[in-house]
Amino acid sequence: MIHARHLRLSLFALLFPFVGYCLFLGLLVGTTPARGGSVADAWALQTSPEMQRGWSLVSLAWAFFYGVLRSIRFHPAIDSRYLGWLRATPWRRGLALPLGPVCLTWLDAVTLGVLTAGIVSWSHVHPALPIVLFGAGYALALSLTFGLGERKRTPLCLVVGGLAVAVWFWPTPWAMLAVVAVCVAVAMRGLHHSLGRFPWEEAPPSKLAGLGWPHNGVGPVLEVWGVTQGAGLLIGALASLWVYGIATRCDMTAADWRDNQAGFAALSCLLGVIRLCVYVTSHRPPIGWWGRLATGRWIIVGYDKVFIAPLCVAALGIALPYDLPELGCGRAETLAITTLLVLLATFNLGPTRRSWDLTGMHRITAPTSLDLTQGPNRAGIPGAPPRTLGPQTR
Repeated sequence: MIHARHLRLSLFALLFPFVGYCLFLGLLVGTTPARGGSVADAWALQTSPEMQRGWSLVSLAWAFFYGVLRSIRFHPAIDSRYLGWLRATPWRRGLALPLGPVCLTWLDAVTLGVLTAGIVSWSHVHPALPIVLFGAGYALALSLTFGLGERKRTPLCLVVGGLAVAVWFWPTPWAMLAVVAVCVAVAMRGLHHSLGRFPWEEAPPSKLAGLGWPHNGVGPVLEVWGVTQGAGLLIGALASLWVYGIATRCDMTAADWRDNQAGFAALSCLLGVIRLCVYVTSHRPPIGWWGRLATGRWIIVGYDKVFIAPLCVAALGIALPYDLPELGCGRAETLAITTLLVLLATFNLGPTRRSWDLTGMHRITAPTSLDLTQGPNRAGIPGAPPRTLGPQTR
């Protein structure tokens, strides 16, 4: 049985690029005589190699977008109202989802076949490439939904790593298709397990929400956003896989290599600045710079240790792209190693966010826009109006 919403999505995927192509062709034919040309000139321009390359890029981008749209359009983790309603029903795995299937069906095979035939006919790309882009978009977006619903990130890591391997096989579309098919199978297997454990556990609300400043700053740290050591290593490994796969497929001239070296240095400095801002935005030094000079405490180890990791990140990004080739590393290997070490330094060097919040030698500062009426409720009664800190004036 075909779900009506699924059918409408398939028709949209087929009609949207066709209508866009017809509108562009009509606009091209209609405006060419005004510029002193003929309809034959417009048709020759439409079939030119430059226009064919442009249509190829647009068509492949649409195939990827359709894969993303197909994976998230009917997923309960995307729509909070749908998810809340589904939690209140006796739905379980094995029953059809009320608003449409998340898994691929035979209708998707038909839709993708017709879409691929149309893309190949008007843009002359390899027939496997639209399927590869659709599968990559579907697997990547579907694996991202596991982090929203059940907060499981293993399928996402496997899919991202698999897609990086697929890049290594460029320009062999059939080999890329085989790798992407494995990624889609991994994502659908993860979806099967995820739906089997429905309803997913809801994230507990923070007990300090709404206390306001300075109570949130001095209270117990219940949950601090951060990246674990294992997650930092995994992020660095996956990013380096992608960088290596892309770099091996690019023909870099000497000028391109110099641009890449400068780009990596700039990105590393930016990462260091971002990490520093995350740590020091609401954690200021115990005394200012003039206080350090006056007291002779030029270095405060308990606070200044927060500058070590950003400086290491910037130093690695600046030095490695220039030093590793001198040691015999290839350009692709140099970029991959630099990416890995820079991200490891960004995420894994201490102090951690939790230890910095709890043991760092810093002072708590008020937000830039401080609302003094945001405080704990009177007598801790839920729903009571907030307690004010002074007399009310009209």
